[in-house]
Amino acid sequence: MNKQLIPVFFSCDDNYAPYLAVAIKSLIENGNNDKYEYEINVLNTDISKENKEKIVRLEEDGYKIIFRNVSKQIEKIEKELASRLRDYYSLSIYYRIFIPNLFKEYDKVLYLDADIVIVDDVAKLFNIEMGDDLLAGTTDGVVRLVDEFKDYVVDAVGVDKWDDYINSGVLVMNTKGLRKAKIEEKFLYLLTKYNFDTVAPDQDYLNALCKNRITHFEKYWDFMPNVDEDYKDEDLHLIHYNMFQKPWNYPDMRCAEYFNKYAEMTEYYDFIKSQAITDPKERKAKEQADKDGAAGMIVITNNIMNDPYNFKRVMDKEDYSEIDV
Repeated sequence: MNKQLIPVFFSCDDNYAPYLAVAIKSLIENGNNDKYEYEINVLNTDISKENKEKIVRLEEDGYKIIFRNVSKQIEKIEKELASRLRDYYSLSIYYRIFIPNLFKEYDKVLYLDADIVIVDDVAKLFNIEMGDDLLAGTTDGVVRLVDEFKDYVVDAVGVDKWDDYINSGVLVMNTKGLRKAKIEEKFLYLLTKYNFDTVAPDQDYLNALCKNRITHFEKYWDFMPNVDEDYKDEDLHLIHYNMFQKPWNYPDMRCAEYFNKYAEMTEYYDFIKSQAITDPKERKAKEQADKDGAAGMIVITNNIMNDPYNFKRVMDKEDYSEIDV
């Protein structure tokens, strides 16, 4: 019997390799290799040989881990990409935008951030029906919680309703459709011509460019314990430790037990335990820094909404006549 191939993509830098290992281990523990073949692709520019070897040792029958270096693709536009990054992002957040053109052998892929834990078979998510939509995702939990972000995604990003705006950390990507719609070309055109200020760089671009062509899946495939409401264990499929609080720093945070379970199964467990903030003063300082970071994001939203060159104001009239679309 031929098994269905499930192509999964992560993007990661060397600093995040230990947490990527936890995400991959959770994927493997919850997959169904009797029915599927899982190809786990890691987009990167700088992951060390040592980290690659540790992560590849997670492979099992039916699960192949491949490191894909995207340095050449990023090199030409690195300055433009970096100029709009916030302190809490790295260049790797942009890699997902290049997947369709870099890997034309796939018509559909699953993209996952590295700060996640999977507690169900990702093949179920990959196989959702999308029709002709370009992306599938779920409403960003932070936007659901913060009124200023609701205003921002409508008035600056240009989505029709705030709950249309999806989180880009867990995506099913119609890569064939994204190629046909020339999303990468439009992204590069907008980046070099306008280089919009953004709150969530890749996420804002994807929501703006794929507007009205997005399928929404249930939030428990992208459940954010920092912001989402009460849950039952049986409801959870994928936990996304989005924003500032991370379970390696706060091992007692909500849903950290899922992360800790799979961390114990990796070679990074001792290192991950060492990242816990146990000193009360250090923890208080980190919590305050997290709050300041969140408050700073709200200030940025107001500035961008008043910017004459935000997504909404520009894209309402942009016809891309300067590129071959």
